[in-house]
Amino acid sequence: LWGLFAARKVAAAPGVVAALRAGLLALAEAGCPVVEVHEPAPSLPGDDAGRGAFAAAHRALLDGLPEGLHASLAITGGDATSLGPEALFAAPYRSHLFDLLDGPESWRLVAVAPPGRGIVVGVGDASGRRRTRLEDVVWAAGYAASTRGRGMDRVGIAPSGSLGGLAPDRARAVIDLLGEAARTIAGGRDEVLASLDPRAIDARSAALGLYREPRERRPR
Repeated sequence: LWGLFAARKVAAAPGVVAALRAGLLALAEAGCPVVEVHEPAPSLPGDDAGRGAFAAAHRALLDGLPEGLHASLAITGGDATSLGPEALFAAPYRSHLFDLLDGPESWRLVAVAPPGRGIVVGVGDASGRRRTRLEDVVWAAGYAASTRGRGMDRVGIAPSGSLGGLAPDRARAVIDLLGEAARTIAGGRDEVLASLDPRAIDARSAALGLYREPRERRPR
């Protein structure tokens, strides 16, 4: 669902909150276990009044929703540093997705996110401008897991945004890479060491020549 501040009208139109909340309830009643609310970064407020309105609106949006519904807040197309952590994490979302390619400054928010919240790292390039590497995805997930004792069980990986603008083969390549990253992470330390180029994760060992060549990857 598009978020409350996407049209910059929420403070003057509380009916927007009610309409979106009705949509969330309808999805929950239809058996949808996860809903994602998108807030485009350029629409986020950067003043005290706007931050207060953002926090109040999102708390109202989630008020009374079924406990079993996993509501996630996604910040797309940039970072959320102007909004700040107090307003961003005010509503009890179960997880937060950050576009960490167009908004790398959001790593500052990941580092201070409440430890019980899930973090979804949007690092699979959805723009077609960059090459996503397996090492980058695994590092991002590991760093998010290390923040405030969050643990890997509360970390997910995702594209940086919608894949709708990519050709089908490019979109499939992003999804395949994220799947490979998920399998590598799930396999634990030995799988990580066997799959990644150690020069990308251990500069000292690489400089000394003390590393194993990564095993050949499956073609994508």
